[in-house]
Amino acid sequence: MKKLRTKKLMKINEESNASCISKLRSVEMELLSIFIEICSTLKLEYFIIQGTLLGAVRHHGFIPWDDDIDVGMSRRDYNILMKSGRNLLPDGIFLQDHSSDPEYPQCFAKLRNSNTTFIETSYKDLSINHGIYIDIFPFDYYPDGIIGAFKFEIKKLVLRYRLRSAFYLPNEANFRLKNLLKRLLMTFARYRYPSFEEAFRLMDELFINVKPGKRLANNGSPWGRREIIPINWLSDTVLLDFEGIEVKAPREYRSYLRAVYGNFMHLPPKSKRFPHHYALMIDSETPYYKYLAMIQHSEC
Repeated sequence: MKKLRTKKLMKINEESNASCISKLRSVEMELLSIFIEICSTLKLEYFIIQGTLLGAVRHHGFIPWDDDIDVGMSRRDYNILMKSGRNLLPDGIFLQDHSSDPEYPQCFAKLRNSNTTFIETSYKDLSINHGIYIDIFPFDYYPDGIIGAFKFEIKKLVLRYRLRSAFYLPNEANFRLKNLLKRLLMTFARYRYPSFEEAFRLMDELFINVKPGKRLANNGSPWGRREIIPINWLSDTVLLDFEGIEVKAPREYRSYLRAVYGNFMHLPPKSKRFPHHYALMIDSETPYYKYLAMIQHSEC
C-alpha cells in the first residue's frame, strides 16, 4: 500500500512540475514576442544565443529540460533598446538593468513580467524586480592582442567578483581550494572597489572602450571565453523556428554552437539534463512582490 501511495505521489509531483514549466515557458514566449516587436519598431537587430539557439537547432524550440530564453544584440542596438525601448513596453513589463533597478547586479539586462514570480536563490535578498524573465546580452568588441586581452580579463575578473559580492558568497564551510580562492578574490575586489556604483561604472567603461577589432565577446556569459567569437559570425542573421515562431539567429550559428557546446547535436547524459537556474519560487500568476511581503513578514 505504501508503494502505491509513493508512486501516486511521484506522478502528481511530475505532473505538477511539468505544468509549472509549461506555464513558465508560456510567459517567456510572451516576453520574447514583446522583445521582437520592440526590436522591429526600433529597427534593431537581435539573435538568439546559448541554450535558446541550441534548442532551436536541435529541438525547434526549448531544450526539453531548459527553463529560460537568451538573446544577444550588438552594444549599439542594446544601448538604443535601454534608452528607447522602455517607452514601448506594455503595462506590467519591466526592462531591468542597473539603471532601472539599482540593486540589480548584472552587466546584461532582463525583460521581466512584473505580474509573475521567479525568485532565484542567489537573488533572494536583493530588492529588485523578481518577475519571470528573458535575458538580453550585449556583445562588445574584444581586445585582439594577447597583452591587451590579458589586462582586460584581469580587470573584468576583479570587477565581476565585486558585483557578485552583492548576491553571492562561497560557502564558508567548504574548504576546497577553489572555494577559498573565490572568497579571497571577492574580499580583494571589495577592498579594491569599495563602491558598488563605481565598480559598475568602471565595468561599463571597460566593455565599451575596447577598440573595434576582429572579435566580439558576451562579457556577461556563463560560458566565459567560449563566447569570444569572430565578428563575422554575428554580422548577419537567418530565421529559425522556435516553438512555432520565426526568430533571428546568427548566420554562422553552427560555428557558434560548436564553439560553445562542441558536438552540439549530441544529447548530454541524463544526469545532466536539468535546468541550470535555482529558484525558491516560480509562479506565473502571482506578482513577486506579494511573495516578498510574505517572506519579510515571516522573518519578523
